[in-house]
Amino acid sequence: HDVHREMRVIVRAAAPRLGLVRRRVLAPSSRLAGVPVSVSLVSGALWNARREPTRCEVARNEAILSRSVLAPAAREEVRWRVRVAVRLAELTAVMTPLAVTGWIVYALRRLGLGWTALEEAWWGLALRSVESAGPTFIKLCQWAATRNDLFPEAMTRRFSKLHENVAPHGLEHTAALLASAFGEGWRERLALAPASSEAACEILGSGCIAQVYRGSAIDAASGARREVAVKVVHPGVREAVALDMALLRWFGETLEALAPWLRYLGVVETLSNFEYLMEKQLDLRHEARNLERLAALFSDDDTVRVPRPVHIIEAGAPAVASRRLATKTYRRVTVLESAADDGAAWSSPDVLVEDYVEGEPIQSFVG
Repeated sequence: HDVHREMRVIVRAAAPRLGLVRRRVLAPSSRLAGVPVSVSLVSGALWNARREPTRCEVARNEAILSRSVLAPAAREEVRWRVRVAVRLAELTAVMTPLAVTGWIVYALRRLGLGWTALEEAWWGLALRSVESAGPTFIKLCQWAATRNDLFPEAMTRRFSKLHENVAPHGLEHTAALLASAFGEGWRERLALAPASSEAACEILGSGCIAQVYRGSAIDAASGARREVAVKVVHPGVREAVALDMALLRWFGETLEALAPWLRYLGVVETLSNFEYLMEKQLDLRHEARNLERLAALFSDDDTVRVPRPVHIIEAGAPAVASRRLATKTYRRVTVLESAADDGAAWSSPDVLVEDYVEGEPIQSFVG
């Protein structure tokens, strides 16, 4: 006990001095001991900045990027599906009366109760329904009218009379397309013939794909005018054709899935070929090239006159810049040719300017 008591007395006496040692020696040493920790943290941050990201970090960053990219694409996909559904509803409303009355006429004919007047009335309804269905079905039935090897004679004979007269679109759409093709100063290069009414232009014809104006091309140097026909694609035609072809492909694939023997008839393949032809008709540059080839075939025959695409050159604009502009959008910007292109024909997907041949059937101009 005496020993323990003496130890406590010694500790109490030494306590103030021990505190001084702790403050002067241990505290600074502890602060110095923390320096490597701080340095290691800073160096670790610098190393993390220089090192390659791990697989998890790459996957996380790609997922964030994918969400930012795919969100607009997903919304566009939803909008597309909604448009397809709306178009399907429109076609159902147009074709349902035709299908119902067709079954009635067929049943009466099988029972021996049909008569010619009723069948002719039904074919008249069929023609009007096809015309109401839009350009895709008009062109499809016109194509069917040429395939006597695939369709009955009663169908091909009547569909060969299918008309394409469509209400013309407004002048504002034409002006917008001409401005995109020639620039805002297009009126200095091209003039549309005025009609009898004010703020209107003379329309030679309007088909399911495009309409044709009478106009004149103006030479920038001499001011001379050359009578031309100006063909302009209707607004919304491309979207309508795309929607219809999506529905037709789905319908063809469904038929082949339900009836595998239809694959031998090549339903889907036939629709793909038809879609390819429609894409060519929607791009008036193909028509311009075809007119040039046709004119070359009859170049030595003075009795045949073929409309030629007009060579229009953009003043002061090099061809390279124009071609760069054309790469931005396919539908609305034309490839303008320079004089260095050795007179290549001018046309755009939406506008075609060609010679106006007096006496040329209007149907040859209207698509």
